[in-house]
Amino acid sequence: TTLSFNSVAGMSSYAWSGPNSFIVNTQNPNISNVTTAANGTYTLTVTNANGCSGSATISVAINALPIPNPSSDSPKCVGTTLSFNSVAGMSSYAWSGPNSFSSSIQDPSISNVSIAANGTYTLTVSNANGCS
Repeated sequence: TTLSFNSVAGMSSYAWSGPNSFIVNTQNPNISNVTTAANGTYTLTVTNANGCSGSATISVAINALPIPNPSSDSPKCVGTTLSFNSVAGMSSYAWSGPNSFSSSIQDPSISNVSIAANGTYTLTVSNANGCS
């Protein structure tokens, strides 16, 4: 994700500073691939054509991505139950896999499992901050 800053146009100079050694002299800078190291207070000092300066600060919060940590109790024999597990406390769960498998619960299972269940399963989770 990219963190974008915006400021007033038409100034002679712009001086941004912030956490993690952030120092930029452009009007609207970006931080690509932003991490939680970007959390904190940023300061912008602008100078107009008359040499007058002004400063302002802004607080930024970057939320960490959730780690789903999926697992299963495989290998299993045909006809038994295959169970999946994930981290608790997420806002949503989206499992998908072979044989049109899909589930929106934290720890789904497949009863009377068949050979068609062999393969790779994918889990996408979202946390309370809306991070997936």
